[in-house]
Amino acid sequence: MLSDYLWGLLQRAEKTGALVRFKHDSDADQTEKRWIWMRQDILLALKDSTQAERNALVTATLEDFVLGEEFVMITKEAKHRSVDAERPDIKELNFGPPPFVEIRLRPQRRDLRLFGLFIAKDHLLLTHWHEKDVGTVGQIPTANLRARSINELKSVHITANILVQDIRDCMEGVTYYE
Repeated sequence: MLSDYLWGLLQRAEKTGALVRFKHDSDADQTEKRWIWMRQDILLALKDSTQAERNALVTATLEDFVLGEEFVMITKEAKHRSVDAERPDIKELNFGPPPFVEIRLRPQRRDLRLFGLFIAKDHLLLTHWHEKDVGTVGQIPTANLRARSINELKSVHITANILVQDIRDCMEGVTYYE
């Protein structure tokens, strides 16, 4: 559950334009069960008309997330790096608390990852995205992205010590692979 203090910080960040909340375009009768905040540049990338196919996949995945659909969560202790190469999943990266995660999307020609931190149960803050051609060799600089994510939190007056500390406390409606 999101504390009033943290909710107030998120609302202030939204009013100043530092963060935006993802809102689904699905049936208006469907209520949000989870929430996503993100940086403005991520939202702008999702509206890039030259990337319609990619953006439709990302938007559908984020809508599934906020509407409470079942997700696969791969913990950092998991023996397998992936469960289903066709479906998006959430993977905890190998860092200490708070859990730093990536949402892994696999469109046909591109490999797209969204990075962020769970700020409370069922509340995700997306701070970065990375895209590359499928099969391209090279590491995504996740340690650098995590440090920048913590700094993003600080810029909106959220300290890491008040966030969810264990990945198993981050979401309901999840199948965990450990």
